Amino acid sequence: MIDVITRGTNPDEVAMMIQDKYNQSFGRAKSLVRTELAHVYNQSAIDRYKEAGIERFRVIAATELVRNIGKKIYVYPCEECSEHDGKEILIMEMEEGTNCPPFHPNCRCTIIPVLGG
Repeated sequence: MIDVITRGTNPDEVAMMIQDKYNQSFGRAKSLVRTELAHVYNQSAIDRYKEAGIERFRVIAATELVRNIGKKIYVYPCEECSEHDGKEILIMEMEEGTNCPPFHPNCRCTIIPVLGG
């Protein structure tokens, strides 16, 4: 994952390496890569928030965009993620998978800092 982030390696390339090395389907390997990247990105954000003295973050649930015959159709977040959308969490109480994403494999939810009071 460090390679993907620091060198800009295409996550699909990493998924193909996992697919070959561990004899897994590409979809399963890509799911693993996506989930691990979400973990790294969100944990990195938490670390930066702590360094900046930020005490809370807000969960932003991912909305999937599906293209259908040239029209954009928005699909709401999954039920698991939608229950967390917009919640403000104390960083000291952060628990990945419980109140901080990723909440499940392939989770694309993210967090943002809560600034001010």
